Amino acid sequence: MKGNKIVAVGDEGLAKEYEAKTVLDVDGDIVMPGLINSHTHASMTVFRSLGDDVPDRLHRYIFPLEKKLVSRDMVRIGAQLANVEMLKGGVTTYADMYYFEDEVAKTVDTIGMRAVLGETVIKFPVADAANAEEGIQYALNFIEEYKDHPRITPAFAPHAPYTNTTEVLQKITKLSLEHDVPVMIHLAESDRENEVIAERSGGKSPVAYMADIGA
Repeated sequence: MKGNKIVAVGDEGLAKEYEAKTVLDVDGDIVMPGLINSHTHASMTVFRSLGDDVPDRLHRYIFPLEKKLVSRDMVRIGAQLANVEMLKGGVTTYADMYYFEDEVAKTVDTIGMRAVLGETVIKFPVADAANAEEGIQYALNFIEEYKDHPRITPAFAPHAPYTNTTEVLQKITKLSLEHDVPVMIHLAESDRENEVIAERSGGKSPVAYMADIGA
């Protein structure tokens, strides 16, 4: 390693060409690129196993639970636990979407992981925004704070098509292009979403609807 870069990979003979301040004996271990977890709500580790047997768990159990319990402290503590668990399992990079995503970013920075972190935008009141417009502004502030970070990529994270309006989804699309940041979203994940979007769009699937609105 030189700084944060791997300078060479090879057999034992190659090692003689380099000098290192620290040599690690990893006999018996696997040296490999870190795994990538491509969809997380890291802070929700504190809700693990709760309501697993509840039909329509997201709407009947998780949303009401989040309304009561989500806070900056909860987000930070849950993310810290998730980071440790992921690292122990070989995950060094993850994509996350939740509330108070700047708190998640602090934990990622401290532990030294990489992450694409999306601030949630949703149409009803949540812990860090009263509506989608406030969520967009929170996301913009977060993006401004972390846009030049070497290991953290800030992003917009509209929760889903059925929990945002067409106008909000189009606005996020435009802003993501202007700020050159990714967008993460739940898409075609539930029967309820299929029904809502079909009613909104004249029978289209969520994917077709998103394509049609330019998102």
